[in-house]
Amino acid sequence: MTYNTGIHNCGDNTASMLIWPETVAGRGSEEIASCLLKYFDMTNFAAKKLVLYSDNCCEQNKNYTVMCLWQYLIRTGKFDQTTHIFPISGHTMLPCDRDFGQIEKVLRKHERIYSPVEYCTLIAHARHANPFNVVQMNTKDFVCFKSLAACTSNKKVTVTGQKVEFRKATQFHFCKESPNMMFLKYTHDENETWQSVNVQKRGRQTAMANVKFPMKYEGPRAISKKKHDDIKQLLQYVPPVHHAFYQSTVVNDTMTDTDIVDFEVCEDD
Repeated sequence: MTYNTGIHNCGDNTASMLIWPETVAGRGSEEIASCLLKYFDMTNFAAKKLVLYSDNCCEQNKNYTVMCLWQYLIRTGKFDQTTHIFPISGHTMLPCDRDFGQIEKVLRKHERIYSPVEYCTLIAHARHANPFNVVQMNTKDFVCFKSLAACTSNKKVTVTGQKVEFRKATQFHFCKESPNMMFLKYTHDENETWQSVNVQKRGRQTAMANVKFPMKYEGPRAISKKKHDDIKQLLQYVPPVHHAFYQSTVVNDTMTDTDIVDFEVCEDD
């Protein structure tokens, strides 16, 4: 399986597709955050105010790992403020939805796609005007965010003692003027007051801007023996030029497909 995280820059109307096979990484919160970190590292922004829109998938977009990333981008001076907005499900058409629609239209014309490299090539040529920027994610691009999360405290109440209902929030806001605060709203009403959450950790603190990100995977990501056996049976139908990719897969004899937890969200696959 090949995963694709799409990021559409509404400022210049460009779209980047960060792609990787399941033999490189999974697609949990740290993998998506790694894609975002990669994108911001390779993209220059003149603006210091960042506004983001994404779906409400908690396992990948709406989680504490991603919120820590927004704080990190402020602490390192990339932005002065970030606002992450989660539109109402089923009532909003995001630019990424149109991007994936264009890609799907092209892929449907190809009955057989044999490797992730072919996916990347097709996506790179999915449209002639303003083509997608395709980035092939490698093992070294996926990092662990635990050291970043350890710099903050995941508070369950606001500064006024109200319970933080993280999953019900529709907007999160961070700014350099209040680096230890997370602000959230539960509606899209401009008149709603921001709820304030103090995420400063007690005791000795590590400067978030100095955090190092260790690699999440030491090598190739293993697949189950059952899946590997299925691949071997199907390999006779795959042109030899693509065999090396499948023959290089790492197998875990004790792993079953139920051990591999992935989630279906806005990210295309």
